[in-house]
Amino acid sequence: MSPTNLVNWVARSNSNTYLTILVITMFARLVTFFRPTIDHDETTYAVMADHMIKGAILYKDIIDIKQPGIFIIFSLIQLLFGKSVVIIRLVSALTIASSAFLLYKTKRKLQFDFGSSLLSAIVFVLMFNFYFGFSTNTEVFFIFCSCLGMYLFFTSTNFFQYLLSGLAFGLGFTIKQHIAFDFAALGIFFFMLSITKSRLKANLIPMISTFIGFLIPILAVHIAFSITGYYEYYHFISYVAPFNYSNGNRWITSCIFLLKAILVYLPFVLAALAGMRSNTWNKETGWFITLLSAMCILAICSTGKSHQHYYLQLAYPVSFAAGEFASLTWVQRLTTLAYVRKTFTVFGIVYLVFLANHYYHRYIIRPDKASDLAVFLEDKISQKTSLYTGDAPQYLYWYFDKISPTPYVHSTLLTKPSNIFTLDIDLKSELDKIYNSQPEIVILSESYPYDWFQERVQSQYKIIGRIHQYNIYHR
Repeated sequence: MSPTNLVNWVARSNSNTYLTILVITMFARLVTFFRPTIDHDETTYAVMADHMIKGAILYKDIIDIKQPGIFIIFSLIQLLFGKSVVIIRLVSALTIASSAFLLYKTKRKLQFDFGSSLLSAIVFVLMFNFYFGFSTNTEVFFIFCSCLGMYLFFTSTNFFQYLLSGLAFGLGFTIKQHIAFDFAALGIFFFMLSITKSRLKANLIPMISTFIGFLIPILAVHIAFSITGYYEYYHFISYVAPFNYSNGNRWITSCIFLLKAILVYLPFVLAALAGMRSNTWNKETGWFITLLSAMCILAICSTGKSHQHYYLQLAYPVSFAAGEFASLTWVQRLTTLAYVRKTFTVFGIVYLVFLANHYYHRYIIRPDKASDLAVFLEDKISQKTSLYTGDAPQYLYWYFDKISPTPYVHSTLLTKPSNIFTLDIDLKSELDKIYNSQPEIVILSESYPYDWFQERVQSQYKIIGRIHQYNIYHR
């Protein structure tokens, strides 16, 4: 099929366009389907979802600082499809592709041409394809809600449609509160646009209905925890722990963190800056993307933590603007049919090298410690065997279908001082509870930070193996 025929086929229908974006996404994320663990956050969601299915109460019996939406999503995946790493990664890829398609549809609704809109969608997918975007993290789902909310807002014509737009943002808030910055950017932009266009009175209903929609899921979560009698636990996680989490924020550190984000995404950022100079770029769109970018930067820096998956919130505004790179006059000359085959060939080779480098460093050189531990323990753990993973991967709870002896299943919650402070954990009491529960197998690394606990374990347990830096004890 010639490049011209291929482009015509992709542009022929929405289903063809979505299928194209989905194939690109699947190919770009193919390497993620064959490794059980990518990072500790993803496995924490799976472990906590499994515990919830078994009757654990969120924020009481199992505790993490994330909002309930992400655990509900993982619970639904497990209930519908069982325990499957491949399904989790597939859902992630489908969600990213759907987000990119919604971005494409939003740009088309705003009268941008097909080529620049499709390029924006492709850039969006590629921005998720760095190692910090491989994991099925909260960003995958709350950014989808943001993309859906943006699309519904810009295509809305009545009260109900604006309500649905706000509802999408509100659902995203129940996954991660950072979406509030996206929602605020949209609200500020629409308010200022209404003033400059002398349409503030006419636009009050859209603004009010969108805000009502935003509040509905948030209030529903509050009511649900109040009715069930567990509101105090939810209140602590939502309104106390986040301030503890960001305690000691240094803005110089945040600026360095932001600079790293720009360097990581440098080709896309440069394309976005160039795209904003395209003759297809109008003043109102420039205001909106600039404001949205600023709010995303504020969201990224607000926690004071340097977790690189926060960068993903920049995907929407950067890819939106980067798509207009294709509309620049000199770019159009370079991408005429005479050059398009060479352009795609060179880009394809460069991107394949990029993917191969990622795969080599994240999947071949880097040992799969969780899987190695699971293989060693396979014939040592029965249905009745109790387990405490210590500072080892909590994936083992999920893999062996075990209940954690502590509500703090994330391996760093009891080992990092900042996390202990954030959740106000009585460390001595919690470790005593774990020890007194007498798990049959305990896994502790050589660098486990509490010698006194390790000595207690060593006095009653014997080492039955050592995998990587982890000692495996049996009572």
